[in-house]
Amino acid sequence: NKLTELIVSHDRLHARISEKFGAEFPDLVAAHAQLCLKFEEQYDKFKTEKQTIQEASREPIETEHKYYIERNNIPQDLDLESLQRSHLRQGYIAVGNDGSETRVRSFDDERFEMTVKSPGMLQRGEQTITISREMFESLWHQTDDRQIEKTRYYIPYEGHNIDLDVYGGYLEGLITAEVEFRGRSTEARVRANTFTPPEWFGENITEDLRFKNHQLATLPHHMPLEMGAK
Repeated sequence: NKLTELIVSHDRLHARISEKFGAEFPDLVAAHAQLCLKFEEQYDKFKTEKQTIQEASREPIETEHKYYIERNNIPQDLDLESLQRSHLRQGYIAVGNDGSETRVRSFDDERFEMTVKSPGMLQRGEQTITISREMFESLWHQTDDRQIEKTRYYIPYEGHNIDLDVYGGYLEGLITAEVEFRGRSTEARVRANTFTPPEWFGENITEDLRFKNHQLATLPHHMPLEMGAK
């Protein structure tokens, strides 16, 4: 079943992390094991009680849409330089065949996180812990060929927050926008399904696997990503 598949995927991810970092960062390995265990417990509970909205509301489920953005379509009166923003570096320690992933991320080289995510499109489960700069840098060096960098601009829009991601490095020129929908799992899905994006948004790419960040992180550097070229 799905829970068994998730456990097997987590075991593979954890074995890789334990092998690489167990000696140097045993606390990190232990924290990752706890993240996986907590996620599996909550996933199982969510599946068992998925008919109960109140129970589902306690699940760590991320609900978001992702859109392709043409730079020329960004409104001229949207002054990006005046917006709050962060420079992100994120790398993937491991990615399961089912799309589950373990990643590390830096915000402006000041705040650092490690995240475990489940497979999924519109809705995905995730667990995140804060890690030290030392842990991040050691893990970052193990994510060669599975890294992306981008500047994220935070744009308020009709009660929602738009995360406008302008990619750098070999993904220079790619721009996407993410809108996350808060609240209980069922309520968040309703909000996502009834959301009307700004006119300057392009195609909804939420279910386009090419634009998953872990896919972008492994995109051959000589293959630019273009809409319509699936």
